[in-house]
Amino acid sequence: MTYAITSSRAIAAEETFQVTERSLRALFPVANLSDDQLATPESGKAEYLLNCAVDGSPISAHLEIKNLAAQLGPPGLPWVVVKDNKVLVLRWLAHFIGFRHRAIHLFLDHPHHPDCTFVQIRSLSKYNSPGLFDMAVGGHVEGLDSRSVSVQRELQEELGLDTDHDLTSMSETGTYSIEIQDFQPNYQEVEHTTVYRATIKPEAFGRIRFQESEVGGLMLFKRSELEKWMDRSPERLGEGLRDSWPFYEPERE
Repeated sequence: MTYAITSSRAIAAEETFQVTERSLRALFPVANLSDDQLATPESGKAEYLLNCAVDGSPISAHLEIKNLAAQLGPPGLPWVVVKDNKVLVLRWLAHFIGFRHRAIHLFLDHPHHPDCTFVQIRSLSKYNSPGLFDMAVGGHVEGLDSRSVSVQRELQEELGLDTDHDLTSMSETGTYSIEIQDFQPNYQEVEHTTVYRATIKPEAFGRIRFQESEVGGLMLFKRSELEKWMDRSPERLGEGLRDSWPFYEPERE
């Protein structure tokens, strides 16, 4: 790992994982590295994520940030852009260096078994936590999308379902921030996550379609059994499920 990358990551952490003049200036030596040195599984994806503070509020951009951002990245695909005075960072860069961004997680319960919830088996094609148990639905909040729009999009993309027609009792159960540096090689996990919970309608089961390379399957767990897995076999669980579980807020008999 080059000094330019380690230095940029350290400065991003010192700036509380926010895009500032200092953290942007630290990216200029990184921009001079070769494509091989910057290669990540997400390189080349034109997906921007909103940079946010630890409480999830968007970072505002003043003139100097706009000027610096315009100088970073290849023509047509800048690393950092400013839209509606808010800072957006390319997904690969947000993970490569560590800039906080928004995510959503959705717990899905069974309509006839109130003591059970669904767990996703992550596809073996996933870069992060392949084959592990994780949130039924989860993903990033893209660009300036709202969290509610993002839940709807991720549910459709991963399971082929619609929030309005296929779910009931949708509610927001909590928010939290995580800062896991070196989560994977060349991957920093710095997110502000909003957690939701809903119940699948009985007639929706026949409409479930798994997205190729994203979802390996769904498993129905009794809450008590899932908690045993968390205690006894934490290596089988994805970080998202472990971190969001305290916000599931099950009704205890």
